[in-house]
Amino acid sequence: MYNLTLPFNTSDSWLTVGDGIRTDANWLRGKGVDVMASDISIDLLAETKNKGHIDKFQQKNAEKLSFHDDSYDYILCKEAYHHFPRPYIAVYEMLRVSKRAIIMDRAYRYCTSNT
Repeated sequence: MYNLTLPFNTSDSWLTVGDGIRTDANWLRGKGVDVMASDISIDLLAETKNKGHIDKFQQKNAEKLSFHDDSYDYILCKEAYHHFPRPYIAVYEMLRVSKRAIIMDRAYRYCTSNT
């Protein structure tokens, strides 16, 4: 999944949504990306920062991101989408906050399931 981010400009700003301790921001950081990690749990992000895996983080609910419109060039949401209670609202919020694109995995499968 991370290789899907490679064609995008690494000099732009990035936000990870639902990052937690999976260190998505750490992988982007290793590519020289300016990245803000976010998750609904501040504990996991703080632990990840204390281990030196990320530089900055904020506690955020994906369904109500407090960032201004077009705050980040790109948003990466990996392995978190299926945890959102109202996933369409989270997608709307990510689209609102992103200037250029959001990169997600598994979204199609969960959006189209007949539950």
